[in-house]
Amino acid sequence: MKKVFLMSLALCLLLFSTLCAQAETFSECSDEALLEQLDALQAEIAARHIEKTASLAAGTYVGGRDIPAGDYILASAGAEGDAGIVSLRSVNDAENDWPSKLYEFRRAQDGYSVYVTIEEGDTLIVPYPYTLTISAGVMFE
Repeated sequence: MKKVFLMSLALCLLLFSTLCAQAETFSECSDEALLEQLDALQAEIAARHIEKTASLAAGTYVGGRDIPAGDYILASAGAEGDAGIVSLRSVNDAENDWPSKLYEFRRAQDGYSVYVTIEEGDTLIVPYPYTLTISAGVMFE
């Protein structure tokens, strides 16, 4: 029993020292390197479908920076009386032209949802709260 306890204690100390060393590594990273690691981590989380649904407050979100690039179901989560234009502009859209991906006036009480593909650099604007759910395509049970 003593051996098991000592082995467990040694393993815990090893794990703790490894985590401390990793924390020091992050503090030594440049801002650019840290952001690259964050992008890679967010992409992996999306690829594994670990995060199912996220809540978005009214605002502007950029693909690859605020939201990992991927396929999503965007659904209204606002209160009755909330209304406005929801849009998704491709990074390739001209500034003075309508967004090519999505541009619609919606009321929260309509229960609006839409499938969207957010790519690196795309700009999503939501006028009131929405939920964003990772979509893996058609899923059969």
